[in-house]
Amino acid sequence: MFRKLFFGLGVLLGVVSPQTAPDLSARVYRIGDQLYVNIELVGAYAGTALDLVSSGTRVAIGLEAAVEGSSRPPVRVTRSIRRDGAVDAWIVETETKGEEKILRDRDAALILASRAWGIHLGPADGSRRAFAVTVRAGAGLIDAEGLWHRADILWGYAEPELRFAFSGPEEVPF
Repeated sequence: MFRKLFFGLGVLLGVVSPQTAPDLSARVYRIGDQLYVNIELVGAYAGTALDLVSSGTRVAIGLEAAVEGSSRPPVRVTRSIRRDGAVDAWIVETETKGEEKILRDRDAALILASRAWGIHLGPADGSRRAFAVTVRAGAGLIDAEGLWHRADILWGYAEPELRFAFSGPEEVPF
């Protein structure tokens, strides 16, 4: 609550500039009978988010993809980025692979931190019934202990969302 108040006051006073939501795009596809999704967020780390990253704060995006009506829980992945001024590098952390990439080029780091490819959603239902895949994104800050803190102000309190409806598994492209 205090964090939201701090950022809100910063925006009102003109110290912190709010950012509008990034452009969310996704592609649902299948390999055999397995469903996957690629997600991209253009502009996820711009404005105040980029200022925070540049100062060493670990800014993150949380991505969630779910097959509506499925008994499987939504798949959640996190991408984060921070700048390490001591070595003049950008550190991108990808939760799904559990790895840390160190990049010297800021733009390459921003692209890597705002993309998640090959997110496995599970098997496509063998029946011919209709289903939908929903993709959502949210902004956050990750503290020294690795805990997520929502930072909705970074995207103007918006959480981009897409929904893809299919008449059956055979309609999902390869």
